[in-house]
Amino acid sequence: MLTAQKAHTNGNDFLLVEGSQHKPDELVQKIAHRRTGIGCDQVLFYQKKNNIAQVTFFNQDGSQAALCLNGVYALANHLIKQSPISWQIETQHHTFTSHISNDQLHVAFRQEIILDYRPIERLFVERVPTLNRAFFISVGNHHLVLPEADLGTLELSELAKEIETKGLFPDGINISTFKQQNLETQMQTHERGVGLTLGCGSAALAVFAHQLQQHSKHQAITIKQPGGTVVFEKKQENFYMHAHSQVIATVEINS
Repeated sequence: MLTAQKAHTNGNDFLLVEGSQHKPDELVQKIAHRRTGIGCDQVLFYQKKNNIAQVTFFNQDGSQAALCLNGVYALANHLIKQSPISWQIETQHHTFTSHISNDQLHVAFRQEIILDYRPIERLFVERVPTLNRAFFISVGNHHLVLPEADLGTLELSELAKEIETKGLFPDGINISTFKQQNLETQMQTHERGVGLTLGCGSAALAVFAHQLQQHSKHQAITIKQPGGTVVFEKKQENFYMHAHSQVIATVEINS
């Protein structure tokens, strides 16, 4: 019997599983399925000691992800509810700290999380013209962001399928479109290994990184996704994230 917490951050839902698992990819495909399992976008496996938790991320299809920022936020919320101290969460490449300020959970991390930022290469645009204004951004996992793109959910799904069919990114990629008005941004995301999602924290971070590059005076931004709102702020060398997260239930699974 396996015990897990079902949680979400801005509608991006997870199963939080404490401890390591044999063949986690097979287990994830079983429990993440929305018809035959519990159902979630991703499964997080974590181990904790003192105030430090180490976590790995798996997509709905069983593939491993380098980072899920909404997942980090959901795990931080769960851990602080269990033990109200400042938690440190370690992923494969990055360290996050969490704390409560004015009754709100804030997760902080270094700006070095942004590993790459550049306009999409001309070769890709020649094969998929819709990408002519896209930017490639890496924050541990890879994102394409399309500024001011007027695409509905169906068009975004079709674009993701076209990119996959043409093999532009063999390991897959997350794709987001967004529009900005003043300090508020609306966006939607097609997540690798998941599909259209109500929220994606690392995609929102990629959009924030783009805004910092294009409008450096904007050190804080509010991003609205279908599942809710996330706020990012840059202070000196650190980023701070605030969103809405909730532990929905504790579940027992026949593993």
